[in-house]
Amino acid sequence: MVQYRTQGSLEKNKALVEYLKQYGAVTIDKVTEVLESMDRALFVSEGLKPYTQSPITS
Repeated sequence: MVQYRTQGSLEKNKALVEYLKQYGAVTIDKVTEVLESMDRALFVSEGLKPYTQSPITS
């Protein structure tokens, strides 16, 4: 699988996915795999915190 990440984001993204798994928000292995391969920061507007453990609103 291709990895899409910004520089230095690997650990933050992985920590967010682990949090989501721990609290039952993610229960399917394929979803976990995709979330870990795509950096959330690529989809968040500049100035917002992409790795917070809450929905992002603009």
